[in-house]
Amino acid sequence: MQADFEYPALLLVNSASWEYEVNTRSFVSPFTNTAQVVEAQGHKWRATFNYQNLTKEQSHLLRWMEAVSKGGSKSFAIPMQGNDYLGNATLAAVVSGAGQGGTTLETSNWGPNAVALEVGSLFSVNGEMKTSTARVVANGSGVATLQFEPPLRDTPNSGERIHYNPPIPTMRRVVNESASQSLTNGSEMTGTLVATSIGFEEKIF
Repeated sequence: MQADFEYPALLLVNSASWEYEVNTRSFVSPFTNTAQVVEAQGHKWRATFNYQNLTKEQSHLLRWMEAVSKGGSKSFAIPMQGNDYLGNATLAAVVSGAGQGGTTLETSNWGPNAVALEVGSLFSVNGEMKTSTARVVANGSGVATLQFEPPLRDTPNSGERIHYNPPIPTMRRVVNESASQSLTNGSEMTGTLVATSIGFEEKIF
């Protein structure tokens, strides 16, 4: 899933929180108190970015993002700043073979016998962010089968890049989480935002 815009590299966040939101429903029997949990599609990542002491250029970039997002209908490719995966960032791993889906993915170009992903490592493919559910080591030809959750929503093309250092999910602006903005004395003249917080969620449509 191609994003409409790239996230501005100059717009660094002071702090960010990322949350994995699952789409499940629980039903509790009033007679036996037993619970039934039903899982549906639509698991997604949510993020809140906090900005402090923005420069004039950064504040303009933030306003640009708010304008072009068009109420969440447009999306951004947003690198997950602060991802803790410590693998080899030079390995340009790609999807190996078309028509793949589910919770496994054949990939290549990891390098001979390289550790592809550890358990719990985050990566993205085709704009979807995934969590590795197994430690994966490539074979002598640099081929590896990734295991992850949640399942793929769209089928990636063969040759699609695997982003893991950092993951780059496709996110959209959360409309009902409007930016809260504060200004210092005189900033009304310069147009510089001092502090703001905005929310995004993974685009799944």
